[in-house]
Amino acid sequence: MAFLVRPDSVSSDRRFWNSSTGTSSEAARILVGFNASGRWRVGGRRIDSGGYAENTSVVATASQWTIMVACFDYANANLTIRLNGAAASSGAFNDPGTSSDTDSIRASLGSGFGATIFNVQGGFAELVAAPDAGEAERIEGYFAHKWGLSSLLPAGHPYKEQRP
Repeated sequence: MAFLVRPDSVSSDRRFWNSSTGTSSEAARILVGFNASGRWRVGGRRIDSGGYAENTSVVATASQWTIMVACFDYANANLTIRLNGAAASSGAFNDPGTSSDTDSIRASLGSGFGATIFNVQGGFAELVAAPDAGEAERIEGYFAHKWGLSSLLPAGHPYKEQRP
């Protein structure tokens, strides 16, 4: 999943995407946002009986546009965070596999579920759900050129200078 976002603040738990069978983060199938410590948060679970896992190792920045790509590689049990066209962090995902026994779920864009409100405050320009991690660079290039943010992409990015 790829997001073009500009959070006003990163000092509390906020969610850009949340699909869940319950109200706690541990019930999330896919959760993308940032946590109360000001770190990007990408997590979830593949199967109902599996354990929740998340990658929270990258510091989020408030008040600036960010191209954020969350890659969920279920087969290899990996969660990757890409920021502004570069891999920022990888972390373990529980229960590798290629199928799922997940129950019906509800999804929320720009907030989460439960007694606490997890609404994002700031700008939310676009979301693209990519079929696999191999699409990340192309989507980053699309966002960067569409929104005039190609300066965010690192030198050597295949779409730094031209549109995909």
